Amino acid sequence: MRLLFLWHRWFGIGLCIFMALWFISGIVMLYIGYPKLTPTEHLNALPELSITSNYIDVDIAQRNTGQSIEPKSITLSSIAGAPFYLFKYPNLPSIAINALSGERVEKINEQQALNSARAFYNQPDARYLGLIDKDAWTQSTGLDDERPFHVVKINDKAQRLLYISSHNGQIVRDATFNERSWGWVGAWLHWIYPLRSMPWWADLIIYLSLIATLMSMLGQFLGIKRWRFKAQYKSGSHSPYRKGFARWHHIFGLLFGFILIAWVFSGLMS
Repeated sequence: MRLLFLWHRWFGIGLCIFMALWFISGIVMLYIGYPKLTPTEHLNALPELSITSNYIDVDIAQRNTGQSIEPKSITLSSIAGAPFYLFKYPNLPSIAINALSGERVEKINEQQALNSARAFYNQPDARYLGLIDKDAWTQSTGLDDERPFHVVKINDKAQRLLYISSHNGQIVRDATFNERSWGWVGAWLHWIYPLRSMPWWADLIIYLSLIATLMSMLGQFLGIKRWRFKAQYKSGSHSPYRKGFARWHHIFGLLFGFILIAWVFSGLMS
């Protein structure tokens, strides 16, 4: 039994900072999540496509992709204010075919990235920041096919950073100053993103959560075992701890322990 108390004490001390940061960052994420460009935001920013334009046949556009397999999806959209067919193939960046000329987009340069950003938010005041493969706000694996990205800063009220695929000129992510600021104490902390490039990152998250779950269950077991439901200790209390932090830890642990276990376990499962 003494060994169980020692495990609960020292593992609890070791994990308490991690759990506190996980809790605080999770609360932040309830209100401000990791930066992303939602489909609704993307559509709202695009100009209306003309229904009278003489677009090339989609079959011709598909042949111009140079791919022999069927695409996962075909989208008629706008890039830098011009209409393009976007063909999505497995494990490839979206292939952009000009819907008027049939020309395939091969690579996007700095000026084209600026044009795409300015047209997207109708904001001429934009500054090119460079070409990156990954940074704090592009950790999502769903973006892997479109890397590397041109980064453009829009000098609007939100101080947005736009991430533009270097393969086709699509805006794939935007991150406002507010999202970036809160992101450091939100998603960045919650998922330990500084270590995400490490091969053991997922195992670290899983096993820390697993140990925290087991230690919470152990604490609940010990708390119930030490509480005298019918009899009392010499102090007249049902808890062996007469005062101070230890007493409150025992009482609050009994009251909220099962909630804590459910919370940590749900994090492990997610």
